[in-house]
Amino acid sequence: MDNITLILDENTNQTNEDVTQLEYWHINALLKDFEEIKIDKEKDSEVDDEIFVDMKHYDMNYNIKQLQVICEYYGLQKTNKMKKQELIDQIILYEHNYENIDLVMKRKELWYYIGELKNDKFMKKFVLW
Repeated sequence: MDNITLILDENTNQTNEDVTQLEYWHINALLKDFEEIKIDKEKDSEVDDEIFVDMKHYDMNYNIKQLQVICEYYGLQKTNKMKKQELIDQIILYEHNYENIDLVMKRKELWYYIGELKNDKFMKKFVLW
């Protein structure tokens, strides 16, 4: 966030109109900064909601073995002795790190294809999942 610096020189002859315009500008700058902060809080709330939804999704739709496979795909630490919620936490932390977005998208795409193959009457016999 940018800081606002205001320097007043008492040696200048400013009229009340000049001061009023300066105050008006200062108030508008503060209001703009406040609005930007408000937007950031809304984004944080959206991220929190997204994390909660992802946690519920993994909790309801995946078993421990499937979560361990996801962790293994991402190259996360040994997960053999972790509880389900610990696995979910590891995955959520990894997937919500912007630096990992490419691998996360690739994993989700591949998991989608696996699901499609498993749902096909002919191809499901070739899927070892």
